[in-house]
Amino acid sequence: MNAHVTVCGSIGHSPLPPQTEPTVIEPFLCKILQTLPLGLCWQRCGEGRDGWANESFAHLVGQPGRTFTTIDGFDELLHEEDRAVYTASLAQLQTKQTGLIKLELRCRNSCEDNWRELTMQIFWGLDGQPDVLLLTLADISERKQHEKDMQRAIDSA
Repeated sequence: MNAHVTVCGSIGHSPLPPQTEPTVIEPFLCKILQTLPLGLCWQRCGEGRDGWANESFAHLVGQPGRTFTTIDGFDELLHEEDRAVYTASLAQLQTKQTGLIKLELRCRNSCEDNWRELTMQIFWGLDGQPDVLLLTLADISERKQHEKDMQRAIDSA
C-alpha cells in the first residue's frame, strides 16, 4: 500500500451555526470557496446527509463538471490500493478515535498517478453524535514526482 496516513488533532464540535438570514458577505464567501485551488467538500452526517463540494474538489478527483452533494462513492474514485486506508480512516473518525486524519493517496482519473493529500475532519454535535464531515483535497503530484526522482538519484549513486 502506498498511502501515507497522518493522524492528528483533537475532536471538534460542528463549526456550522444554526441557519440565519443570509448576509451580504455570504455571496462573497461562496465565491471564495468555489474558486479555491484546494478541493473542499462537506457532508452532514445522519438523516438528510446533504452536502456540498467546490469545483476544485470535482476537478481534483477527475470529475470536472460533476456536482457532489454527498461523499458516498468517493472511494470508487480512488486508486484500488488506496481504498482500504480511506475506509479505515473514515471509520476511525466516526468512532471518535481521532478528530483529524491526513492521507496521501491517488485518484484514478487517468493512467498517471494523480497524488492527492486528503484531510478528513469530523465535527460533533452537542448531542455527541457526528454532525459534519469535512474533506479537503490538495494536489501533491509534483511533490511525489520529486520524491520519486530523488529516490532514483540516491539509488543510482
